[in-house]
Amino acid sequence: MNMRKGIELEYKMLLKYNQFKRIQQKYPFSYPIKQVNHYYDTSDQILNKKRYALRIRDIGDKRILTLKVPQKQGVMEYECEVDSYDFTLLSLPQELLEALSFLDVKGLKKFASLTTYRSVYETEDAIICLDENHYAKRCDYEIEYEVKREHDSLSTFLSLLRENAIYEFKPAPGKARRMKNAIRFDKTPKK
Repeated sequence: MNMRKGIELEYKMLLKYNQFKRIQQKYPFSYPIKQVNHYYDTSDQILNKKRYALRIRDIGDKRILTLKVPQKQGVMEYECEVDSYDFTLLSLPQELLEALSFLDVKGLKKFASLTTYRSVYETEDAIICLDENHYAKRCDYEIEYEVKREHDSLSTFLSLLRENAIYEFKPAPGKARRMKNAIRFDKTPKK
């Protein structure tokens, strides 16, 4: 099983609908692609307590498992394709198992899902994503600036915002955190 591992550095911000549409119409974004993220944790929320995020994302007929581990700058991202949603049936790469060695992987259960309609515009330096997200009877709009190569990425992202009449950068929590807040995941009774 092939696994990709690397530091992900990105900036993200929630947008108002009119800001989202303005940016979408100004740049050559791709047609939106549907992604469904299924989020996992143990019954005692071990991953949540460590601020890790574990998901299986459906894109077309592929299932991609991603583990995000916070770092001082960005997150370490482990990613591999899987053929099941059931962790009792999955055979995971050793490096991923080592990253999760503090828990029983077979005890991971899905606790929620989030659907994203993602449009992408790629530059030499970054992948810019516009996401319309649906979860917990909510909808939000988000821009992500995913760094591809080293450059003055924050300045470039801020410039992009200013070009679209957005003058204040308010970093957004990740999708997993927003969804957990919406379903009051931290307040869910433990079983």
